[in-house]
Amino acid sequence: WNRRLGWRLLFAWARHMAHLAVDFFRMPRIDAASLRDHLDTRPIEELRRAIGGERGIIWVTGHLGFWELGGHAGSLLGKPVTVVQRPASAAPINDVVNSIRTAGGQQVLAKRDVLWPLKKTLDRGGEIGLLLDEDTPERPVFVPFLGTVAATSPSAAFLHRSTGAPIAVVSCHRTGRERFCFRVWRVIRCAPTADRDADLRAICTAINEALSSAILSRPEQWLWGSRRFFTRPPGEVPGPDGLPPPAAARL
Repeated sequence: WNRRLGWRLLFAWARHMAHLAVDFFRMPRIDAASLRDHLDTRPIEELRRAIGGERGIIWVTGHLGFWELGGHAGSLLGKPVTVVQRPASAAPINDVVNSIRTAGGQQVLAKRDVLWPLKKTLDRGGEIGLLLDEDTPERPVFVPFLGTVAATSPSAAFLHRSTGAPIAVVSCHRTGRERFCFRVWRVIRCAPTADRDADLRAICTAINEALSSAILSRPEQWLWGSRRFFTRPPGEVPGPDGLPPPAAARL
């Protein structure tokens, strides 16, 4: 690592963010007829066939690549995906964003008290999409993420444990102008035990391992400007550089 590589990464990230804004507003132009011109849909279709009659799918990704396209593509392929969003503060902006997100058949839930509606969707055999690379100050699970522990939402783990729906950790990277690559990094199936907390920790750890691999494959396409590591475990002592200690140091 050196200063030159840092500037290259920063430039690539800034270019990606500009492309991301354009791709989002163009997303409604991608319909069922043109979808395969932009994205190889075989990983989605193959995973759905492999899971077969199991109870729904929990698609998990992060703010990586063109994450909005995953649910849009899955919905265009015949099975609407229910996603969760944080509403914009201004209603007109929220209406525009929602109209773009639902153009392909996605269903959008506001990010508040959504676990029960999501569970009902999975119980019906539906599919949901969750972004799980954000800081989680309320009831977090502290597990490794990109080399250090991070406050992680247990929502996907809870839903998996309570419904049996498998978790598919995925990404949708940008590869060129209106060209994208969908990849399944890991499919998680864990039989519940009597130890609920241990189950949630194990599932969250598996999710973060897969997400970390996805991010490291294309670091310039991750929204690393967010405060992902803001919430820290009680009693943690920063390292000599003032940064959180490596996850291995806590084992």
